[in-house]
Amino acid sequence: MNKQQEKKPVGQAGADMNSRKKTPHHANNATRITAQDLAGRLDAKRNGNGWMARCPAHEDNTPSLHISERNDGSVGLYCYAGCKFESVIAALGIESRQLQPPKIDSSDPVGTLASIRGWKRTALELLGAKPSENGREVLVPMRDADGKITGHRRRRGDNQNFPHEVKAIAFKGDKTGLMMTHPLPEGTVYTTESEADAAAILTHNPELAVIATPGANLKKACLDYLRAITKGQDVILLPDPDPAGTKWARDIEHALKGRSVLIVPPAEDDTDKRLKAGEKLEDILATAEQPLANERRETIYLNGSWLEIIRAIAKIVGPKHEIFYHSGEIVRLATETDVPHLVPLRPVQACSELERFCRFIHVDKKGNVLPCRLTEITAKPIISGPEFARKIPKIKRLADYPQPIKQGGKIRLTKHGYDPETQTFTDPGGLAPESMDAEKGLALLYHLLADFCFAELNEDGGMHYKMNALAYLLTCHCRLLIEPERSPVFEALGNREGVGKDYLLGLGALLVTGRNPEFTAPTRDAEETRKRILAICRAGRRFMIISNVKGHLNDAALEQAATSPSHTDRVLGKSEELTFPNTAIYCVSGNQLSKSPDIARRMIPIELAFFGEDIEQREFTHPDLYAHALENRGRYLGALQSLVDTWIKNGAKPGSKPKASFNRWASVIGGILEACDLPNPISEGPQSTTRSDEAEHVQELLKFAYEENGDNPLTAKKLQEIAANNELFGWLGDLTSDHKAKVKFGWIMKNMELRRFAGLYAVSDRTSRRTSWRIIKES
Repeated sequence: MNKQQEKKPVGQAGADMNSRKKTPHHANNATRITAQDLAGRLDAKRNGNGWMARCPAHEDNTPSLHISERNDGSVGLYCYAGCKFESVIAALGIESRQLQPPKIDSSDPVGTLASIRGWKRTALELLGAKPSENGREVLVPMRDADGKITGHRRRRGDNQNFPHEVKAIAFKGDKTGLMMTHPLPEGTVYTTESEADAAAILTHNPELAVIATPGANLKKACLDYLRAITKGQDVILLPDPDPAGTKWARDIEHALKGRSVLIVPPAEDDTDKRLKAGEKLEDILATAEQPLANERRETIYLNGSWLEIIRAIAKIVGPKHEIFYHSGEIVRLATETDVPHLVPLRPVQACSELERFCRFIHVDKKGNVLPCRLTEITAKPIISGPEFARKIPKIKRLADYPQPIKQGGKIRLTKHGYDPETQTFTDPGGLAPESMDAEKGLALLYHLLADFCFAELNEDGGMHYKMNALAYLLTCHCRLLIEPERSPVFEALGNREGVGKDYLLGLGALLVTGRNPEFTAPTRDAEETRKRILAICRAGRRFMIISNVKGHLNDAALEQAATSPSHTDRVLGKSEELTFPNTAIYCVSGNQLSKSPDIARRMIPIELAFFGEDIEQREFTHPDLYAHALENRGRYLGALQSLVDTWIKNGAKPGSKPKASFNRWASVIGGILEACDLPNPISEGPQSTTRSDEAEHVQELLKFAYEENGDNPLTAKKLQEIAANNELFGWLGDLTSDHKAKVKFGWIMKNMELRRFAGLYAVSDRTSRRTSWRIIKES
């Protein structure tokens, strides 16, 4: 990333640009000012996970100061107008230490966690919280229906995440159980998704009966415990404001059927954040209401023909838009843990899924109406037959927020939820891009990319690769506009380790999905890559980022996926081959990576280079770029959309430069760049020649062989010796002793035969038992 910056932004309070490597100084708790206190002082308005206020350091007609609370409890300030942190706190009349988190006391992690999160210590103690043996973590017991401890949830006393961005994890014993005030008081039971919301409620009223579940994806044992514990008591559910929270509330309501269950309608934030924002607990609970009628299960009689039963089930399940038909399979939309994706619905899973929507009963010979459960044998003909597939909605793709798509000759944004016209499901909780003009949008995008040190290409000072990076972000945003054709493979290269190759590729995935990106390790062969691509297409995932590829890249499966709009393969457990839409964006990162000709021409390179002595001493505009991008995700998505809007206003003219095998991509992305008066890097620079490392090494080999031997015949062995002596084709292995390396070398020469390289070409003579070569120079 860039070594020098013209101005430093307002980062985390009191931290310099290298704060992520230093232990923060913790201020005295007596003088501490919270983000909420500061927001109230500046009359700020809520904005995502923070607040927007007028900056006191300059004349600010439009709020440009963002206030946020970091994971460690400190206050983050950022002025989009460029005011320095020191100027802002000076204008506020406060010191930086006042914005730091409470001083961490390693001997009391319970008290420290409560202080950082704004809870009372007694609230955590009511849940049974205690320090771990090492004194750095807080353990919250999980209990069964009898109150017996089955295991513990653990949180770090400093409120930081565990590895893989996990906030709390279960360990020691059974991972299934409920966290609660024990013994549970009489009266209404308030049920939350996590111990954080439970602690916030008990902070405001310690006399309530509160139960917390370990997350939104509930196992059957948890539901059984909840059913037994709340017997005879009313229940109020406080779900989180996301699809997983909706499913959580529906699952509990179904498990507690026949009980008095009320649900607090989700707001923008979860209960903990709503209480910290100043809402009163009684006002939040007063909004609880009966579940909507269409959330209740409808009755299906398992008497009559199977065709009638299947049609009746499909009529109920279809409008829920949670079960779909996808490329020959019945799938469910999974939103429990990570990025929404599609999961094939097996008969054993179909039993519980269908019972979420339908109540099955059977009338016996005596006329008695008896409730019954679906079995795997019963569910299999329902989801395997063609009638159910015909009656439920079909799905082609998933979108994480409203993205541009072309329909009926017009470009529009996808609608939240399921759109039957385009067969697209857009995350109902996905934020919409903010509206802005292209000038502001481009400034924001340049600001986002400012920390990446793009390599220089000729005299453009890194602009070429910067435009390729911008083309990558636009491709992530305009993925649906390019369909059914494909986009190239984006290749992030670096001159050394640590320049930010994966970080750049992951940035596009993070902006699209709203979650930290997933990276995959290089595969051993094309067969393994093919299996991964099948899994990605089958699940409707949006990205495949292959991280840190070493040596030579020659993968036939990746080459095919780069240009094919669909992926056909045999699925395990099925006798026939299935064809899935190939809608993912493929990316590769590596240092000094060599490539085969076929994969080279399918790639768009983004080169990064840092030539300083110590790569760890760089300064950054955003020390935690991912956190900044997530916090301002709506703005950056709006910035990308502003460029698309400018293109549409100019008639959506196609780009003037083609890209072989990716004409639609070049037309859309090139057209957007040209409409915004930006350089169009397509068909320019390294990717225009589609020259691979193999071609470059063959050119060098022909030059050395002609200088040494003229046009006289050369044995294959002699040609291999010339290549080895001049350190060519090193990725193949030792050409003087390795048989596999010699075979691969022979194939390369065969493919390059008669191809011109700076006036030289190779021609083979296969009339004798051993092939010989002649290097010919054109007159």
